[in-house]
Amino acid sequence: MQHPENLNVNKFNKGDIVIRKIESDNSSAKTLSVMSKTRSEIECWSMDGQVISFAPEELLTAAETKEALESSRLRKAASVQLIASANKRKGSHG
Repeated sequence: MQHPENLNVNKFNKGDIVIRKIESDNSSAKTLSVMSKTRSEIECWSMDGQVISFAPEELLTAAETKEALESSRLRKAASVQLIASANKRKGSHG
């Protein structure tokens, strides 16, 4: 049975850096990279190399994530995670 289309998936693009809404106030929020979209879910690559699917309502958009990451509690932790994620992705595509 196919899932109904969820138009909220259109708020996300491949390569977007996002975090889960539930972690948006957590200084140790883990960043995720959007890998792909289905009709109803966003598939993300986690920092530890797992592919995890989320309903779009579970995630902050890239703009919302950027705003959250710019807050004083998340800025330092997120920058370290983003650099590590970028380096890991560079090494896995070659």
